[in-house]
Amino acid sequence: MEYEARSIKWYWVALLILYSGGAIYLLLKSNPYLYSQKTLKSQFQKSESNHIAPWPPKSSQFELNASKLGEPAPWPYLTSENTNITSEEVTRNKSYTEFKAYDLQAIFKGSAKPFLQTKSSLFVTDETGRIFLFDSKGNLKWSYHPHSNDGFFQSLVDNELLYLIQKNGEVTALQLDSGRPQWILPLETEVAGEAWTYKDHLLVPLQADKASSKTSSEIAVLSRESGVLEKTLPGFDFKDNFKKVRSSDGWLLYSGSQVIAISHNYLESQKTLWSTTLPEQIADTMAVYNGQAFLHTVGNRLYVLNLKKKGDVDLDMDLDVTPGGGFTYLPEMDRLAYLSKDSILRVLDLKKGEKAWRFDLGVGGSLREIWSSRLKGAYIQEFGMKWAYKGWTIWSPCRKHHFCIYNPEKGQLIQRIEMSGEPLHLPMIAENQMLVVIRKPDGKLALSLLLEPAEYKAAMAKEEAQNSTPAN
Repeated sequence: MEYEARSIKWYWVALLILYSGGAIYLLLKSNPYLYSQKTLKSQFQKSESNHIAPWPPKSSQFELNASKLGEPAPWPYLTSENTNITSEEVTRNKSYTEFKAYDLQAIFKGSAKPFLQTKSSLFVTDETGRIFLFDSKGNLKWSYHPHSNDGFFQSLVDNELLYLIQKNGEVTALQLDSGRPQWILPLETEVAGEAWTYKDHLLVPLQADKASSKTSSEIAVLSRESGVLEKTLPGFDFKDNFKKVRSSDGWLLYSGSQVIAISHNYLESQKTLWSTTLPEQIADTMAVYNGQAFLHTVGNRLYVLNLKKKGDVDLDMDLDVTPGGGFTYLPEMDRLAYLSKDSILRVLDLKKGEKAWRFDLGVGGSLREIWSSRLKGAYIQEFGMKWAYKGWTIWSPCRKHHFCIYNPEKGQLIQRIEMSGEPLHLPMIAENQMLVVIRKPDGKLALSLLLEPAEYKAAMAKEEAQNSTPAN
C-alpha cells in the first residue's frame, strides 16, 4: 500500500528537534523558580570557596534592613557585663503592685521553660524543641519547629532576628515579626564557645582541626543579614568551651582557669589584649563592673581582677557560702552581693576585704539571681540610709512569690513585692514597671506586670473606663 512506501524525511526530524528545543527554552526561561546558568555557577563557586552556604541563598532571602539589627539583648542578666544592676542615673519607687498576670496562650508538649526575654517579648521552648514567641501580654505571636533538635548551645536576639546556635554548629536566624527563617547555615563543626556580634557580623567559635590549627578553636565570621560565611579567623586555645562577658575594652573569654581579653574590634585586629591564669578553675559566671571582674572558683573563692592592669588580682578571699547565681555590685559602698544555693543573702565588703553580713531568706522558689537599684531620695531619709550611698539597695527573691528590697549596709528589710506565682528569672525593668516570668500555683507560665503606685492607679482607671463603656 501507499503508506507502506513512505519514509521519515530528515528535515522532519530537524524541524521536530528545533520545535522541542524552542519549547523547552521558553519554558525554562519563564519559570521564576529556576536559576539561570550564571546564577547557578556563581552559587556553586561561592559554596565551593566557603565549603558551606546558607539556605536559602542570599538572592532568595526576605528583605531585611541590616541597619536596624542593633545590639543583642543582655538576657539573662540586666547588663551585657553580666552584672545585675540598673542604671546609676535612675531612682525607683519601693512599691510595686501586680496589675495583671497574663497566662501564656499556647499548648506546650511536656515541660516548658523560658530561654530568652526582651522588654516586649518572651521566648519559650518545650520538650519537642519547638520555639514560641509571646508578647508582653502572653499572646502567642508565632511558633517554630527546628528541623533539627541537636540541642541549643546559645541564643541571641537583636531588633530583627533571633539567632539559634546548636551544639553541632548549625545557626538559624528567625525573623522576629513572623518566625520565618531568614537563613540557616550548617557550619558542620561543633561550637567551641559563646558567639558574639560585631557591627554587621556574627562571630561563632568552632572546634578547630587539631592537625592543621595551632589553637583549639577558630572563629567563623557570618553576615548577620544573610548568613553568608565571609571568612574564618584563628581562635583561642581553651581546653573546653568558653564563655564570654563584655568589658569596657572588649570581651573577656574564660574557661577552666584561663581568662583572655580581646578588643571590640577583634574581627579587624585579631589580637588579644592580655591573658591570665588563676590558681584554680572558674566555677560559673563572671561579672564585670567599672574595670573589675568578679569570679567565683571551684574552691569557693572570690577573685577580683583589675582589668586596667591586665587581669592582676586585686582581691582573693574565701567564701563561706557558695553562690547560687550571679553577682550584683553596689556602687559608692564598693560591696558585692549574691544569693547562695541555700538562699542565704551574702554581702561582701570589697574595700575592707571582708564579709559584711548574711541573712537566710528562706526562698521557696528556684531563682537565685538578685540585682541592685537606687531608691528615691525620700526613702533614704525614711529608712535611715546614708546619703553618701545614694539609695543603692539589694532586690532579691524571697519567700515563695515575692521580691524583697534590702538595705545593703545592714540588711534591713525595706519592702516586699508580691506576685501571683514563683518568679523564674530576673524581671525586665522599665521606667515605672517590671515584667516578670512566673510559674503560677497551677503550673502555668505567666507574665506578671508590676506597676508603681501612680502607674497602677492609671491602669486601673483605664480598665474600669473600658469595662463601663457599652459595646457597639
